[in-house]
Amino acid sequence: MKFSNPETQQLFDDLQRATREMIEVPNELLPERYHNLRDGGRSLQELEDMIAAEEDTLSEHQKEKQEKARRIEIYRQQVEQLGEVNWQFENPEFELDYEPESDKLYKNQLTFVGAMVKEGLIDLDE
Repeated sequence: MKFSNPETQQLFDDLQRATREMIEVPNELLPERYHNLRDGGRSLQELEDMIAAEEDTLSEHQKEKQEKARRIEIYRQQVEQLGEVNWQFENPEFELDYEPESDKLYKNQLTFVGAMVKEGLIDLDE
């Protein structure tokens, strides 16, 4: 619930938090990762804080997207420094400092070779 008066909103938020701290959930009703061995249970507020902390961690997909965005920004800066190139008339030594993802590259290479062997394009001995 949202109030237009900030003081009323703060009182309401404090009441909600105090209520969540009063209500305790026994370990028997919780998944093992949320058990509190010292007290035998956790308050709703503790559980909410734990879940919020778990949500702050990034998924693998989000990490990959961040890494890709970082590399793209590096490449963009390199292209800006090298300037615009007219490929029809010039052949400058235009080279980007490429950062390969070696694990991903190796996995993709194995998949590619496996597909070629399966289709009979190459022998397994090659």
